[in-house]
Amino acid sequence: MINYIGVGFIWYTIHFIISKLSRGDITIYGEYNSLIHSTTATILSYHQYSNLESVDYKEPILNTEIQNLILFSSFMFYVIDLGKVCIPKRLWMYIIHHLSSMSMIGYFITINQYSNISMNVLFFAESSVPLYVVYKFLIQNYKEYYLFNFIFYIIYSFIFTVTRICYMGDILCMYLLFSNQNKLIVFIPGSIIYGGSLMWSCSMCKKIKKDIHEYKDIEL
Repeated sequence: MINYIGVGFIWYTIHFIISKLSRGDITIYGEYNSLIHSTTATILSYHQYSNLESVDYKEPILNTEIQNLILFSSFMFYVIDLGKVCIPKRLWMYIIHHLSSMSMIGYFITINQYSNISMNVLFFAESSVPLYVVYKFLIQNYKEYYLFNFIFYIIYSFIFTVTRICYMGDILCMYLLFSNQNKLIVFIPGSIIYGGSLMWSCSMCKKIKKDIHEYKDIEL
């Protein structure tokens, strides 16, 4: 049976393999690492997904061992990504995001509650990330397929907005309204993460608008 040490060893192995494949390129390393984490986290949390109601916030259920290990896996990803990519490249927005995510994950593991809520948050937070990694690969290697890449980006932007803005916003509001636990510990990092998602969503809208104008110019 896999335990916390086992999860840590798995991530060390992933780190070792990706380091060899990326050949010292931090950007490529980060994309590989992000793709692996977001894909596995989406799949694992989907199987723990549930429809949330107000009672889930008022009367939280205990975490299962599997759910805590899934959360800890994401925690390990953030630790590795911070040390290998974000801090060396001084990506302050991602550093703040990762630290906020780690604090929330650590809190839910420590109190051993709200597994159904944390699994939903993990699913909605990570489900759009593989699409973004694929999009970056497309524009780096297949720039000539401009229209296809543009449509793919719109699909990604839509899914990101629905999952990160609508669903995660709803979960944050419901937690603040109905939870009896320490709301401040979740409110501060949750607001930081949600604020970053709002900024990213706005930047995507601007990019789509800019790309539409550029595509019209190409057609003309």
